[in-house]
Amino acid sequence: MDLRQLEYFIEICQTGNFTRAAENLFVAQPSVTAAIRKLEAELGVQLFERTNKKVVLTREGQALLRHAEKIRQQTEELFREMNDLRSLDSGEISCGVPPMIGAYLFPFLYTAFKAIYPNITLQVSEQGSLSTIRDIENGILEMGIVILPPDRRENLHIIPITQEEILLCLSPDHHLSKLGKESRIPFAALKDEAFILRKEGSYHREIVLKECARWGFEPRVVFASNQIDTIKSLIKTNVGIAFFMDMVVHWDTSIYSLPLADPLLVDIALAWKKGRYVSRAAQAFIKFIADYVKTGNIAKGRP
Repeated sequence: MDLRQLEYFIEICQTGNFTRAAENLFVAQPSVTAAIRKLEAELGVQLFERTNKKVVLTREGQALLRHAEKIRQQTEELFREMNDLRSLDSGEISCGVPPMIGAYLFPFLYTAFKAIYPNITLQVSEQGSLSTIRDIENGILEMGIVILPPDRRENLHIIPITQEEILLCLSPDHHLSKLGKESRIPFAALKDEAFILRKEGSYHREIVLKECARWGFEPRVVFASNQIDTIKSLIKTNVGIAFFMDMVVHWDTSIYSLPLADPLLVDIALAWKKGRYVSRAAQAFIKFIADYVKTGNIAKGRP
């Protein structure tokens, strides 16, 4: 058994098809088929049930997949550690960042970090906080800058970065904009409004829906999008109300933002998995974030 065979095996499991696996691996299909047959012969078991349309893992195949994924992760960590020993001032970090944080907070952190470590590459995956946390737990990402859910994972290391208030965002022509900026709106007063929310699967959407349920109503959702600019445009044209973290609208004079009577607060933090090898590049980023937070140098994002 070798790493190449396991790589082929995992790719077939992910695609459910020998042909697609070969295409993704940029090798000829007969090579993939031969490698799997050799692996089955070495182990003395059948790994796949083959049908006309796709392949299905046998019980033995399922057992091998669990171990193969661990071996691949450990191999990747081994290569990262060896690379660390060869080059102490460079490296690569995989980091998940939600769109709002990526647009308004992350640029400040990225610029300051690159000024200190110009040879370290940050491979950024832009996705929601829940998806980022899941990928960190599964070993796909090294770390992420995320909105922390209430059920904070015990298997994650956390460095709090900042706390943000979620604000009600309106068109300047909306009837609630007549209230002064010092006003705090009761959430229950929004039950008859048209809501613009994030798409399903967004933690930000979950926060708003839970607050609606808390006040005993189901929102009338007229539009859902994960695109910040799209939501802002819909707010400005008075299609409905929406909710953004303060950093997103702090400097935007074209949107009228009001705090809620019961403040909605979210914690933003750097998270990485406990017990996983942390590369020197990742250690440098962790230390940078910790030092950056200590200085209190977290600015409100500018568009």
